[in-house]
Amino acid sequence: MANQDDSDYEVGYGKPPRHSQFRRGQSGNPAGRPPGRKNLATIVRAVLHEEIIVTENGKSRKATKVEIVIAQMVNGALKGDQRAIRETIALKRYVDALEEVDAVPTETESDAAIMASLKRRLQRATNSNTEKETSK
Repeated sequence: MANQDDSDYEVGYGKPPRHSQFRRGQSGNPAGRPPGRKNLATIVRAVLHEEIIVTENGKSRKATKVEIVIAQMVNGALKGDQRAIRETIALKRYVDALEEVDAVPTETESDAAIMASLKRRLQRATNSNTEKETSK
């Protein structure tokens, strides 16, 4: 892979020697993750969202595993388990923070007025451009 111009190639940070660079079309990890293999996050999501049959008060119903885990944690907190109390409060704070981030601001009257003004300006600009083109 040695070329004539290797003599003026400067080796340094972010510039490895040419003989140790990957060749075109060659991957840095040819034995990498095979296609179709699931990563840890996908596996955890799949397992936690599996539905199982649960019996509560003599009645059977379907629920996901994550629902059952959260219900057991809250029930433990209600029984006075300090660790379950801490985890339940932490989970509540986390969910509240997510809801604040997800909250979409509603359009105010001033926003609507600004948008209407911009729309009028764009229409005027478009109309004046078409008039100039037709007069040519």
